[in-house]
Amino acid sequence: MFRMKSSKFGFATFASPMRLIRRLALLFVFTALLIAVGIYLPRGIQKSWGVLASSLGLKANQAVISAPIDSLLADATDTTGTVWDRKLLRPLRKAHHLEAAALRYRGKKVRALLPKGLPLHEYAMTIERICERNGITRVSAIERRGPPLAAEYVLALGGDTLHLYATLGKAARPGSARLALVFNRLDSVSLLDADRLKNLPIAVNLIVNPYNQNPALMALGRPDDNLEVLLEQPMEPVAYPFINPGKQALYIHFNDLQVRQTVEAGLNLLPTAKGLATRFGDRAIENRPLLRRLFAVTGPRHLQVLDLTGSPRSLCRDVAAETGAPCRSATVFSDSNAIEMELARKTVLAGKTGEAIWVISFAHSSLPKLLAAIALHEPEFEAIGLQFVPLSSLARRNEATATEP
Repeated sequence: MFRMKSSKFGFATFASPMRLIRRLALLFVFTALLIAVGIYLPRGIQKSWGVLASSLGLKANQAVISAPIDSLLADATDTTGTVWDRKLLRPLRKAHHLEAAALRYRGKKVRALLPKGLPLHEYAMTIERICERNGITRVSAIERRGPPLAAEYVLALGGDTLHLYATLGKAARPGSARLALVFNRLDSVSLLDADRLKNLPIAVNLIVNPYNQNPALMALGRPDDNLEVLLEQPMEPVAYPFINPGKQALYIHFNDLQVRQTVEAGLNLLPTAKGLATRFGDRAIENRPLLRRLFAVTGPRHLQVLDLTGSPRSLCRDVAAETGAPCRSATVFSDSNAIEMELARKTVLAGKTGEAIWVISFAHSSLPKLLAAIALHEPEFEAIGLQFVPLSSLARRNEATATEP
């Protein structure tokens, strides 16, 4: 007969192997019960949720919204020819220039994998406007905080229902990030450099002095689809009169007529200009009355004012906000040995905020370095939807966003 024995350390050991077998059997049964609970309990909860929804008077398709979203990302089939395609999906593709593969469905579940570049709520507003216009009833709508951030709808049309799941994908739409590249200090540009600037594969902005008789500079001031010109406008500096900005400059004692005549004189010499860029002007840019007179001229013409003074006391943006005139502030980059590093920094900024301005002090050696850096990082630009754009297009985009209902 087996008996309990005590070890020399005081612990009891089992003398009977049958007791050990019984304990292993109990452990096996307990593990099987845990597995069964893990498999069947979620199904019971989901079924109970459907019963609870019915008891509260909710429609069955409202309960579907709590189903796992993985099933919505399963293999999709084309929607061409269905009533939902005509009333909802096709208008949504057209509104945001989406590819057909971005909006596809399986059964009564639609997956909308939308490109980055617009916040999800703008897509959601478009969906709701389309539904309202085409008689589609919004049964329910839920915003999922994620990750990923998503919007889920249950929609009804003519007795039929649809479950729409919309979220942002990894791809970016072209123009999601916009970079305005501006060249400054072009007074001594050569004819060869001017030809290179006019044939760049990207859109660029040039700050041109209309009173400079350099033939290459005058050629750059002509209309061109790839170039946008800004008028170089001298303004009164803090060190005046020790630093004389010239007779074409704006001074803080100018009245309305003098400001208008000075600006219009430059615009008459450079009629293709889309805006003004400051030269000197760290005193003038702090003078509110002068800025109001300036924006009274540029605002109605939709001319962008680019403040390059770098003054921390600049009132340019404040007065522009008061008057509604477009205005930007930037600093001039002049280190031609750090072109690639600065391009990377501006690209990151444009990707985060949607847009950025890069003002470069032009040098003969900087242009080849810039083109080489752009060619090297072109795949990264495509991944974030980066486009090089005219400076005026940033103002137009902001105005369109501000007035959008």
